[in-house]
Amino acid sequence: MFLAHGGYAPPERMQGRKLFIVTRDDANDAGLRLPRIRKQYDATPGPKELVILEGSAHVQFVFQTDQGPRLMREILRFLTAR
Repeated sequence: MFLAHGGYAPPERMQGRKLFIVTRDDANDAGLRLPRIRKQYDATPGPKELVILEGSAHVQFVFQTDQGPRLMREILRFLTAR
């Protein structure tokens, strides 16, 4: 699991279970992050999950929003799943 994953490895070479979480309106100078993250997600082999939260907070700042509890539930669910 990556927080603020920036494409450090070719997505098609990533192994193991993957959890991608992004807020719908998170953006930087290059624009919305969701299209780029979805492209990486599509290129990544399974098993994988993509969770799109509402809002515009970037990764660690999501914990400080109303989406924080859901973010924590998604992470814990992923980590405890078999």
